Amino acid sequence: MKLTRFSKQIIAVVCVVAMVVAGFAFVPSDKANADDYSGLTFTDITNNNNSEFDQKLKGSQKAINTGSTFSTLNVCQYQNAGFSELYIAGPWSAANLQATVNGVADSVAVEGAGLRIYNAANYLTKRYNVIDVSTSDGTSGQIIVFCPEIPPEETTTVDPSAPTTSAEPTTTAEPTTANPWKEIGGDAANQWYYNNNTKQNISSVVNIQQPPWASEKGVYITVPAGISVVDVNGKTEDVAKIDGAGAIVYLSALTKKINEVTFTHGLGTSYIQIKNENGSEDPTTEAPTGETESTEVPTTTVEPTTEAPHWVDVAGSNDYKYWSETDTHVISYQNPGWPDEKESGIYVTNPDGLGAPVKVVIDGVETNVAQGDNDTFYCMGAGLLFYDSTLVKPEVNIDIYYAPTTTQKHELKFKNVNSPLYDVSEYKSTTPYTYPSQEGKIFAGWYADSSFTTPYTETTGYAYAKFIDEKVLTVKFQMLNPCTAVRFVSTIDDCLDYEEAGFIFTGTYAGRVIQEHTKAITKVYKTIKAGGVVENPSTAFGNDDSAYFFTYTVRGMVENATSHWEVTPYFVTPDGTKVLGTQNTKDIVPN
Repeated sequence: MKLTRFSKQIIAVVCVVAMVVAGFAFVPSDKANADDYSGLTFTDITNNNNSEFDQKLKGSQKAINTGSTFSTLNVCQYQNAGFSELYIAGPWSAANLQATVNGVADSVAVEGAGLRIYNAANYLTKRYNVIDVSTSDGTSGQIIVFCPEIPPEETTTVDPSAPTTSAEPTTTAEPTTANPWKEIGGDAANQWYYNNNTKQNISSVVNIQQPPWASEKGVYITVPAGISVVDVNGKTEDVAKIDGAGAIVYLSALTKKINEVTFTHGLGTSYIQIKNENGSEDPTTEAPTGETESTEVPTTTVEPTTEAPHWVDVAGSNDYKYWSETDTHVISYQNPGWPDEKESGIYVTNPDGLGAPVKVVIDGVETNVAQGDNDTFYCMGAGLLFYDSTLVKPEVNIDIYYAPTTTQKHELKFKNVNSPLYDVSEYKSTTPYTYPSQEGKIFAGWYADSSFTTPYTETTGYAYAKFIDEKVLTVKFQMLNPCTAVRFVSTIDDCLDYEEAGFIFTGTYAGRVIQEHTKAITKVYKTIKAGGVVENPSTAFGNDDSAYFFTYTVRGMVENATSHWEVTPYFVTPDGTKVLGTQNTKDIVPN
């Protein structure tokens, strides 16, 4: 644990855990009934007229429902990328703060005393949306969000006393189809549209733009979770720039009249069609018109493409691939013997007709070439050896300038298919942060070094991901006999710099619902005693990474009461990422 926040005492043996549930209460799960909001005073939500977000939220307003224990809000605004997040903070405490949107529990992320609803358009789906808020210290109430762009639900009232009559024959009008193509803003030429009928799991189509992190202009689209792959017409290379749950889909990749775009993300896939009015038509095959079979061989027109040449394996290595602007480079992985004290790398020679290299730019950092060691590469005559340590990132872009001119660059791209580094922005662009996964392992933090000693707290850039055995963050139960207390037990590894650890639990007790609780823990233990036997973490949890126990005890249970517990352990890594472990359940049925 982070010793500045947690107790510095590591207790050797715990026989009795003196942790009592503070303010623990069993509350039946009932919901306020609020159908008529005409008497409420609605005011604008900040940023409710922003052109970047889903327009069905345009002009949305909020009001506090009658009977709430609070009458004002500190903050209520749309914010973040595409203004797709609704953030609310009120005059309540953070004590077991809970909230739902239209009865959906996982629609709200609780952060201290604040509520984050992301993606807001996915949950504010009604004309009047009810946000229920409660805390364990007595705060309760409802925030009503009115979305005037969403039409009211149509209802039909039938008079049960009215006589029924036989219906006259009716003539069904021909169905009319509204134009499914919606214009994408940000382009004066009115060239780009998306198909609203084919939109699947898309949060918003924002507009055409070029943010600082994208190399060219494109359509900014958001989806419900962090994106890993963007596929445009079957291609995934150089078609988009990903930024968390959003991506700029490059206009240069949308070359067809109708372009099919698929996003792979943390919650599955999303799909949309984008029309380029100036794009090329796909060839069509007409049905035969005569009975005579044609013997002509059909011709196929190959569409021109601006896609970069495909990635090529670097000779002598299973780790690297490259793309080169010219085919006259000779590229291989080797250690040529110079310099003796340096590492292996990829050797590159000059293109035909050019002299020695005079300048190298690696990911935007310029180096004037000198013969010999240049820290990131070694220059020998007209050849360059780029060290392994220079190519550790998943992808490295290199521009080389050769004599006699210093204006013509020759572009190289290297891909390290086994890079240990991750692009952190893919996981930290939205809150709560997401994190990578590995089979049989669980994520334990971002670090600036491969020995995992210096936490990496930035939200962009490249970092090492620490993984530990997934069994570390599981949960076991201990019962006091008779059944008047239950203890949750989990572990951490040997890192004592976690910002927090604890348990999230819910269930039932004596037929009543236990509201979800999150309990942070302030102490860890080297050993605990169970059934008179002293246990250590690695033995008790069956792995080599478990180094310390952390526990929580619920006391004051009625001896003959039946209960059911659903418990998930968690910790917050030194960089601020909350990681959930494996949930376990326990049924307690007294004899």
